[in-house]
Amino acid sequence: LPGTLRGFSIYKSNNLPYLGNGAGVNLSTGSETNFGVMVAGHASAVATAQQIAKTETFRSPTTFADIVRGMSLYGRKILRPEALFTANYNLA
Repeated sequence: LPGTLRGFSIYKSNNLPYLGNGAGVNLSTGSETNFGVMVAGHASAVATAQQIAKTETFRSPTTFADIVRGMSLYGRKILRPEALFTANYNLA
């Protein structure tokens, strides 16, 4: 479950880019070259689609049961880039 801050849902992701070693400051040199990235926006800015493309049923070779497997296709696209915001931050 995400946290909230002033009405915004907060999610954490390892997929966001960073420069250097991530958010923070090199204490020995005072360098501010390490930063993280925040992305914020409205839910209407992106669209998500999913469909089950193929399914098949077959007998399990080891048990008295049937196995059903399928191929799920999914994707996401930015529809309104003006509704998204990106910020670089430093924890200095």
